[in-house]
Amino acid sequence: MSYHSTEPILTEGFITDFLLKLSNEVYDLRVRRGEFDDFHKKREQWNDTLKGLGRPAMERYDNLVTPAFVAYQEVLENYLIRQGILQTIHSRLQGQAAEVDPEEIAIPGLPEAAARLAAACADFVGGLEDEAAARCAAYLKLRRESIDTGRGLCWRCGADLAEGLLA
Repeated sequence: MSYHSTEPILTEGFITDFLLKLSNEVYDLRVRRGEFDDFHKKREQWNDTLKGLGRPAMERYDNLVTPAFVAYQEVLENYLIRQGILQTIHSRLQGQAAEVDPEEIAIPGLPEAAARLAAACADFVGGLEDEAAARCAAYLKLRRESIDTGRGLCWRCGADLAEGLLA
């Protein structure tokens, strides 16, 4: 079978959808961990507080903070999932086990995404009254920590996929 097309076999849309699917797998793994229960409770409390602040605050949160979190998480997860796949395949081709600490991997674009996230959070929190600002800041910190603690899960998800493909 020959392939002579100038088009890529896997489109960018397919790859994006595939990474989203793996990101959902990581989310499912996160949910099964004990610390997710605490995060879930704090998220519900924050959602109640946010609703109490009114529609303009909710819209501002959705337009400012949520996209910054999505962008941050996307950069982190997509890179680590890819690295889990690539490093596992490379290690297997070399006849070695992949020895990687996902916590130590420098992620291109993450410092910039982190700066945008911090700015969006500071901007939003800065417009709140003291008690709501404190609750919001605590929740946003926990939300970011939840994403950051998933580094190993993202890498492992990619590595498991690679292992399955190579089996």
